[in-house]
Amino acid sequence: MQTFKPLSMPGMRYFAAKEDSELEYYSIGDVHGCYMEFVELIHRIKEDASARNKRAFIICQGDLIDRGPYFADVIQVAMNACDVVLLGNHEHNFVLERLGKPCNSNSRQISHDKFDECSSLTQASTMSFLNRLYNFSVVQIGDRTFFLSHAPLKNMESYTDWKEYLHIGNAPYFCMRSSIPIDEDMKLLDENVTFVYGHQSWEFKELEEQKHEQAGRKAQYYNIDAGCVYGGKLVALRLSDLGELFVNSKVKVSKH
Repeated sequence: MQTFKPLSMPGMRYFAAKEDSELEYYSIGDVHGCYMEFVELIHRIKEDASARNKRAFIICQGDLIDRGPYFADVIQVAMNACDVVLLGNHEHNFVLERLGKPCNSNSRQISHDKFDECSSLTQASTMSFLNRLYNFSVVQIGDRTFFLSHAPLKNMESYTDWKEYLHIGNAPYFCMRSSIPIDEDMKLLDENVTFVYGHQSWEFKELEEQKHEQAGRKAQYYNIDAGCVYGGKLVALRLSDLGELFVNSKVKVSKH
């Protein structure tokens, strides 16, 4: 590995789009090396979009790597099948560690070992891909804004406009934070905005339960990290109607 040096952030990397009538938008939660589930879910997404006479637009919300059994395979699928991929804390730390930051994660050390076994061409394409990941994504569907980030936003109950986040320029802000939104404050937020995030499998509730709890609100928030790598499921959220597609896990690793 190279000697560690701080990464400079040249500006916020984000993807913003207005609704396209030919597209159906889907967001996928944390993959964590679950290659077979990832491939199967993407296949289901494409079938679902086709049944609606649309093309699937797929946003992956980060944490592709670590803990699960696959590394390069998952990266390759994301590169070829996903339209937008967000930066998760596991990708962020992986890149920093390739620059020399000490690795204190056993699961990520396994990812480094797998990376070292890859060809130089695969290594180069992987690093290029990881360095181009987005910090967040915004999709406007009708009068509703969908704000997608890997981790829940800080102070989302004070949200007014997604453009207020463009000046932050801090990758950990969007991929590292672990907390549960303040529900009582979210009830009072008078914005047509839906926040979608992963990162926190430990506080995941079934989507139907989340939708029931937030029915009728202008501002809503959904966690789609259903703990696939821990024996849960890999979830995709269809943004237009908050429909759920999922694949049950084929693996189960320890959380510790």
